[in-house]
Formats: sequence, structure tokens, C-alpha cells
Amino acid sequence: MKKTIYILALITLVFSSCSSDDNNNLNDGDAQNQCEAPLDLGTRDITTTNVILGWGGFSSDFFQVEYGLNGFTQGNGTIVNSNDNDLLVNGLSSNTAYDFYVRRNCGGLEFSDWAGPHTFVTD
Repeated sequence: MKKTIYILALITLVFSSCSSDDNNNLNDGDAQNQCEAPLDLGTRDITTTNVILGWGGFSSDFFQVEYGLNGFTQGNGTIVNSNDNDLLVNGLSSNTAYDFYVRRNCGGLEFSDWAGPHTFVTD
């Protein structure tokens, strides 16, 4: 009886240790490869009250953008969604520094890390 319990315990330990390590490593790598953060944040067509925010790395994805005054704490900015690699933002103040961050929606409630901040100044 003791031999049977010992053998079952040993088999369980070996099986769970091999399968959990292998699965976790594969899942972590797959998730990182499938949900990379946007690249090359930048701006164009800056005016006194408008700007086009842009980023690269992916097309035909959904993105979340957060922007606010230079140095703002994330979570306290304005968050908007975009289904393109750029976003027109208007209603800004002239001669003012702003930051923005972008993250990729990888499906459902799964997001990449935030890319940024990228700082710009309106005219």
C-alpha cells in the first residue's frame, strides 16, 4: 500500500512539474508575440488646437490612446479608441506641451503594454 501511494505521488509530481513549466513558457511567449505594443509614436499637422497622433507596427488593429498635459499620470488623461494607426485630436490649448500613450487591443480585454509617452507642443 505504501509503495502504491509513493509511486502515485511521484508520478503526479513529475507530470505536473513538466506540463506546467512547458505550457507556461509557451503561453507566455505566444501572448507576447501576439500582443506587442505599438512602435514609432509621432505627430504631424500640429496647429494651435489640433494634432494628428500616429504610431506604427500594426495595421487593421484597434488601439487605445491616452493623452493629457505633459507629465500627466496615466489613468488621469483622456482615453479614446482608434481603429487606425493615427488619430486626430482637437480642442487642445495653444502653445502647450502634451504627452500621449498608445496600446494595442489584442482581442477582448487583452491589451499590449502602453507605448510612450511621446511629447509634442501645439503651435
